[in-house]
Amino acid sequence: MGQTNSAPSPVQALTAEELSSQLAQRFATHCFSPLELYSLKDNFHQLATRDPEVGEYWKEDAFVNFLALPTPVGAVVFSAATYIAALPFEEMAPAILDFEGVVKVVAVLTGRYTKVLRTERLRLLFRAFATREWRVEKDSGEDAVVYDSDEDEEDLSIAALDALGASHTSSNKSRQFSWAIKKETLHELIVLLLVAGQLKEPQSLATLAQQFSDETLLKTARCILRAFPVNAHGGVSYQAFRKTVRHAVPHLFTMGFTALFNNFLYSKNVTAAVPSTNPMEKEKEEEEGEEQSILTPPLKHQLSCFLLSTSSPKILLYRGSTAGFSLGSFSAKVLNYNAPTILLISCHTLPTSPSTPRERAFLSTLPPSPSHTLSASPSSRDEEEEEEEEEILLGAYLQTPWKSSPKTTFGDAGTVLFQLAPVHRVYRIPSAPTTTTTNTTTPQKEKDIAHFSKTTGISFGFHPSSSSHNSSSSSSSSRRNSITQYYVLPPTALHLDPDLEFGVFCASAAPGGVFCGAQGEAQQQIRFAIDELEVWGCGGVHEAESQRRAWAWEEREALLRRGVNLGKDTEADRALLEMAGLVGQHRSGGSV
Repeated sequence: MGQTNSAPSPVQALTAEELSSQLAQRFATHCFSPLELYSLKDNFHQLATRDPEVGEYWKEDAFVNFLALPTPVGAVVFSAATYIAALPFEEMAPAILDFEGVVKVVAVLTGRYTKVLRTERLRLLFRAFATREWRVEKDSGEDAVVYDSDEDEEDLSIAALDALGASHTSSNKSRQFSWAIKKETLHELIVLLLVAGQLKEPQSLATLAQQFSDETLLKTARCILRAFPVNAHGGVSYQAFRKTVRHAVPHLFTMGFTALFNNFLYSKNVTAAVPSTNPMEKEKEEEEGEEQSILTPPLKHQLSCFLLSTSSPKILLYRGSTAGFSLGSFSAKVLNYNAPTILLISCHTLPTSPSTPRERAFLSTLPPSPSHTLSASPSSRDEEEEEEEEEILLGAYLQTPWKSSPKTTFGDAGTVLFQLAPVHRVYRIPSAPTTTTTNTTTPQKEKDIAHFSKTTGISFGFHPSSSSHNSSSSSSSSRRNSITQYYVLPPTALHLDPDLEFGVFCASAAPGGVFCGAQGEAQQQIRFAIDELEVWGCGGVHEAESQRRAWAWEEREALLRRGVNLGKDTEADRALLEMAGLVGQHRSGGSV
């Protein structure tokens, strides 16, 4: 009827500003609820500076004051925010923190961006906090410089452009720079994340301001910092950053930034009022009387850097200084707990030459001292810290209940060995390669995850009875720790003697054992004397209450049995039960 098909209009290429705006709109639509987005707008407009040319935007002081960030980390986080706000064009950073920029920052740092983009954000976070310097490259020869590169890593900016249907071309401009996070910057960032990880939504960081000067927390931050290899220029390269975060502290940025930047999604003018109770009161009540515990609040948050939130320690099952350093007391308190547990060991290194018969007897159960036996101080420590001998903190996380047996072992693929001080290290069970064989027999190394026996002690990574070497043709069968017989230790293992007095910790990235550290990690062996020993139960309120009921029932049953056998002297009965490790919270025993 006189109509002709019109030719489709050519697709107009969007400008960088239009693509950036589209990305912010997608984040706003898919990452936040209507109430959260309204609160975010309300918070932004209250503190925004108005400019006739650029519109509303946040200055650094508004950003720092809103999040209650201390000096100097406030400037570091603001600089990172202006880098993230430039998405998907990092080369345009620093960007103005207008509303769309704030939306992108909150979406990325709270992890909500994954509802739009599936790419990992680790590279973006690194560059946001890193500094760059011009590269001085040499073409060839022995003096050729090999620079750290992250070009092969998944790029969140490229993923954003792909999601918007925009084309992108690789640029060699970034190759002109060498990126690294300064050691001082990373330390300030770790301190911030450890403090921010304690926030309860919604809670201002100002309520925890005193913790930024807490020496225990600063010490914990230094231990985590030492896990990052530092180059000759005092910085952490991307490859070192990525390897350490993925293996040792995978939840460090998630737990801190999520709690901190979720404050953007709560507005006093919109969100319902929160009860005025101090959010730290409950934690203080739970920790009351636990001042001497190994598990300090900063240490608890250090554990959350690599363990899931469901694995948070909730109830103290055993403490050597109060229950007694004996496997009888240990088993009475720990073996019946049907939820994950965390073993913590505070210790100090043994001298090279044993000074007591007990030290000599323990060291005789170990092979000759290797060349990589280390003291408490790692080689990466600062010069000003070398004079201070810090305690060693070791431990293990078990998903399965403990079992006592001279032959069988326990544990599963989720078992983790770790060192918390003076340097943070994590040792996991590598994923077993898939196989097409029909043999369902568990490999030997899978059988040696954990072992508990009143004869050999507590072991992780090997079975003591099957991992011994006899240097004499005639060995005594009555005692395993004869001087002619010693343990053959795998690359990574932890062993505590039956008296809970001494132990040895081997750590390495070398294959051949049950546990394995990060690639390139130096080999070490620590022979130590135990100062304190704790086992904490994970799980929820149900597990804790079940354990308390079990303890009460066992104590009543033990008292009844002893009362029938020994008569009316309940005080004497009670004393015998305490020495036997059956009842009571203030027992002594084991190591003397």
